[in-house]
Amino acid sequence: MRILRAFAAATVLVATSACGVGQGDSADALGNTWVLRFDRSTGGADGEELAAVYLSATPDSGKAVSVEMPPLTAGSASGLTRLLMVDSSHTWALLDSAPTKAEREAHQVALYPLAGGEPQMLKLGPITPDYLAFAPEDEQLTVVAKRGVWHVDAHSGQATQAGSLQVKKDWTYAGGFVVNTGEPYTESLTSFETDPSGNGATDTIVPTRNNGSLVISPTNKLKGLPDPKCDLVSGFKSADGTNWVWCVTGQDLQLKKLSGSKWSPYGKAIEGVVPKDAVEFVFALPPLT
Repeated sequence: MRILRAFAAATVLVATSACGVGQGDSADALGNTWVLRFDRSTGGADGEELAAVYLSATPDSGKAVSVEMPPLTAGSASGLTRLLMVDSSHTWALLDSAPTKAEREAHQVALYPLAGGEPQMLKLGPITPDYLAFAPEDEQLTVVAKRGVWHVDAHSGQATQAGSLQVKKDWTYAGGFVVNTGEPYTESLTSFETDPSGNGATDTIVPTRNNGSLVISPTNKLKGLPDPKCDLVSGFKSADGTNWVWCVTGQDLQLKKLSGSKWSPYGKAIEGVVPKDAVEFVFALPPLT
C-alpha cells in the first residue's frame, strides 16, 4: 500500500568556512558545485522516517546550501533510484518516485528547488502519475501512468507518450527505473531478471554521470582504493581516471583527490553542514560541465 504523505516547505541553511585551500588546487574542480545527498533518520510517530538532505557544496568557497526534504516512511525511493530524484541541471529534486495521493489526484508533481525555497508544482495535464523519475541527461521526467510511459518536459509540463510497458507473464512493474537512462524496467517475480537486463538485485550497476562514474559506498569503504579515513564517504571517478571523494568527519565536509596512494584535501573544508543524524551518504554528483 502506498503511504500517504503531506508536503512541507524545504528548510534552507547556508554554512561557510574559513579553512584554507588544500594542496593540488586547480580550476578543474574548484569553482564548481557538487550535489550531495544524505539520508537522515527522523523517528516519526508511526515508525522510523527518513528525510533526504541535499547539499549544494562548492569547495573553492567553502560554502554549501542545504535543503531538507519532508520526511518519508516506508515505500520511498531507495537504492540507485535516489540518483534519479535530482534533475540533469541540478536545479530540482523530487520528493519520491511515487507521487502522493494529492499529487495524483491533481495530475501534478512537486519540484523542490535545490537553491532553497518553496516547491513548484509541475502540472501533467491529463496524466495521473504512478511513478516518476528524472532523466539523467535531459531536462525531462519519465512518468509511468498505469502501463503508459510518458516523457514530460521539466519546465513546461508538456508530455509526449513514449510507449507502454510490456509486462510478461510472471513479471511485474514495481516502480524501477534504469539509473543511467531514467527509463522504467520490469522485473521477474520468480528470479532476479529484469527487462531491460542488468538492473536486478544481483547485477553490478555502475552509475555514470558527466563522462565519469559514481563511487557509492554504503559501507564507507572504497573497494580497490586507499582508505580516506572518513565517518561517511562518497565519490566520483572522472573520465581521465582521477578519483575524488567527499569525506565526512563529524558534521564537516572535505573534498579529497587521490594522488598516487594518498588522499589530499582539495579546496576548503565546509564546516557544520552534515546532519547529526545522517544514516547514509547516498551520493555525490559531480559539477556540471
